[in-house]
Amino acid sequence: MPPTNPYTKLHTWPDGVEYTDANDHNPLVQEECPACFGIGEREELVEVSTGQGPRQSIEWITCAMCCGSGHGERLVRLFDNDSPAIAVQVGSDGWLTCPCCKWRYSIRDADVWTGRRHKRCGQRITPVPKREAYPAVEARVV
Repeated sequence: MPPTNPYTKLHTWPDGVEYTDANDHNPLVQEECPACFGIGEREELVEVSTGQGPRQSIEWITCAMCCGSGHGERLVRLFDNDSPAIAVQVGSDGWLTCPCCKWRYSIRDADVWTGRRHKRCGQRITPVPKREAYPAVEARVV
């Protein structure tokens, strides 16, 4: 099963992850099982006897490698991205465009922003307030 997102190494998001300054918003998590990709089950082709003779069927079985947990044995970093932090201008609405993966998102959304990293690609970002351009106002003396 290919990953659904080329920037993340995990197919399922781990539970209970804490993003702190101590772990650089890149915590250690258990790796995904390489056999079932973190699902805990895998498809297997089985032969089933029917009234018309044997037929093949695809059934979901518990993964023998991880015993259904979906986890491997090692602890790995959640994000592979070790690029330095990049300053990015943030609009007054809280939206920015990630310089790594070009996705546009709001830093107010905890599902995509850790407070230091973009969850889609793991890029470290330093939000900088955007200087809004206002037309020059001339002072009139009456």
